[in-house]
Amino acid sequence: MGHGICLYRTTKHHKEGWAFCGSKEREDLPNFYINNTDLLLKFIVYFKSMAEDIIDVSDERKLIDITFSEQTAYPKADFHEISTAFKKALEKSRYCLESPKGQFWLTAREIDCLRLKNQGLSAKMIARELDISHRTVESFLDNVKSKSPLSSLNETIKICRQQGLL
Repeated sequence: MGHGICLYRTTKHHKEGWAFCGSKEREDLPNFYINNTDLLLKFIVYFKSMAEDIIDVSDERKLIDITFSEQTAYPKADFHEISTAFKKALEKSRYCLESPKGQFWLTAREIDCLRLKNQGLSAKMIARELDISHRTVESFLDNVKSKSPLSSLNETIKICRQQGLL
């Protein structure tokens, strides 16, 4: 292993560490990591959502001892092509978010509404952008308020930004 990046997130109850790395022959990897931190954060959210049932290590039967072996060298790939395919694979219908007040789930459409709200759009403008009614947008935003343990939409938007969803 050569080039890599480590990302850390501190929650109320624990610290998470995430490491992404590749071979030392790939001298372009550091720039890829720096320019695609949002993609790495999205992957973390995706991974935690998909592996939720095995991440809870209170049951020791869920722990796995992994022995690392020599990895196969992969040919030089086009990072734009890889990141585009990766972003498409990360698209899902529900997202698990961590906040200082607890974990909560939002749908992809609720995230879409928050992304546009974050850009300063009104409910009517969001509705036009998403091709839905403004009442539906208001319903999505009300759902976010009820699901989130945070006290405001702005706090929820901030958490979404920190976790790379906006």
